[in-house]
Amino acid sequence: MSKYHCLALADARNASVSESGPWEEATARAVRALPTGQHTFWGVPFNLGPGPAGGPDLAVAGEGGSTVPLELPAGGKASFVVFAHFCDSRPGAHPAGQVADYPNPVVTVPGEHLADYVMVFEDGSEASTPMRRRFEINQVATRMQSAFASRSHQGLTALDFRGPYPRNMWGRMQTGVFVGEPGAPPAARDYLESTANPAPSWSIYALPNPHPDRTIVLIRVQPTGAAALAVGGVTLFTGREHPLRHLPLQSVCIDTPDGEAAEPEAVDADIDLGVIARRYAVPAFDPEAWLRSEVRGWGEDADDGRETSLVLDVSSAPDATLSVAGRSVDMGELYRSGSAASSDG
Repeated sequence: MSKYHCLALADARNASVSESGPWEEATARAVRALPTGQHTFWGVPFNLGPGPAGGPDLAVAGEGGSTVPLELPAGGKASFVVFAHFCDSRPGAHPAGQVADYPNPVVTVPGEHLADYVMVFEDGSEASTPMRRRFEINQVATRMQSAFASRSHQGLTALDFRGPYPRNMWGRMQTGVFVGEPGAPPAARDYLESTANPAPSWSIYALPNPHPDRTIVLIRVQPTGAAALAVGGVTLFTGREHPLRHLPLQSVCIDTPDGEAAEPEAVDADIDLGVIARRYAVPAFDPEAWLRSEVRGWGEDADDGRETSLVLDVSSAPDATLSVAGRSVDMGELYRSGSAASSDG
């Protein structure tokens, strides 16, 4: 059974990414560059609408100070409801000392209450969660100001801390990871341009469902009128743990059937709710023979004919699925017991 169910939002979509009406000018430019269609962000699939030429892509609420609610059809159970959404950069009020036309896209009012997302269940009960600027939802383009409770849609790219290091990238390479496609910092003459026009991003937020055993019939977006916001896609997630929270890096040793791993590093491997930071082959090790050796600790001949095993350094959510050579392994079982196998053993 799939862990994901993308909701059909066609009846709720009321605006296109090409429309500038709901948004401040810089926001409107960034919205036009957002990805639409079928996409997977952080391992979660989304249906983001047909794109500019195919009709409305966005379900917009709160435009012009409106407090009219917007209803998104659901019809399913979920442990988390995952949103791809964003808000306008114009806040309801500017704090003292902050001008409205600040040249860089700064989040001016972090924590501003923009809306409530209300899950309505089939028994008539409801569960409401506030959406706050730079927490559960963020502006579509910000000057390196990530949200605290949601993620930008750009995923993680693993970097090899051992190099080689592109120019001006040594420090960034030491973190072992980069958000989006890695690239060297811009030249000084281009720095202001790069910060004033950052890459546009969907905010990906996983809303916990306090009643995962109940069917959600609809999700009501109740705007406060402080700023316009848009929902592009909603996906129901049925896993047990938070889909966007990755556990610390672990080294996973892979045992493949005989004859399938002549070149361990060439084995096809992927993971949905996580990242494979590094893959490498390690030779089989016999500790008793090593202790008996007269030259123990001096190193061994690299071409000694010993079998090798594939090791993957993995960071993932507990409900992730690791795919190795076309076989699926449950990472949850691996984390809980220390070992796991595909369905065929």
